Amino acid sequence: GGGGGGGGGGGGDGCKLYVGNLSFQTVSRDLEDYFGQFGKVEDAQVIMERDDPGRSRGFGFVTFATKADSEFAITKTDGIEWMGRSIRVNESKARGEGGGVSVGAAVAGAGTIFDSLIPSDLTQALHRAPL
Repeated sequence: GGGGGGGGGGGGDGCKLYVGNLSFQTVSRDLEDYFGQFGKVEDAQVIMERDDPGRSRGFGFVTFATKADSEFAITKTDGIEWMGRSIRVNESKARGEGGGVSVGAAVAGAGTIFDSLIPSDLTQALHRAPL
């Protein structure tokens, strides 16, 4: 697929947003359409259950073309009601190489606890966790 422009001193990291507490009816296209009103969306993805691909896990990620657009989207959407749920939107913090894989593995193990964590907390917890 597309994307994968990163690497430039981490500058691109601020463009990816974590969107939590989504309605289970929300699909990636909904995210793309909704967040598109706040800037140019390069990628939007609702994370699905691994063993039940038709079922949403209730969170996703939206990647904007610019950091300014992503910051604007946070100010306009964090805590507002959308599709019947009060959504949480903040900067996705996947630090270091393979961060996405680690976060994904932790999320799979954390289950519903994940809803009470923001990604930066999750990342810090991973670094403290014994291997």
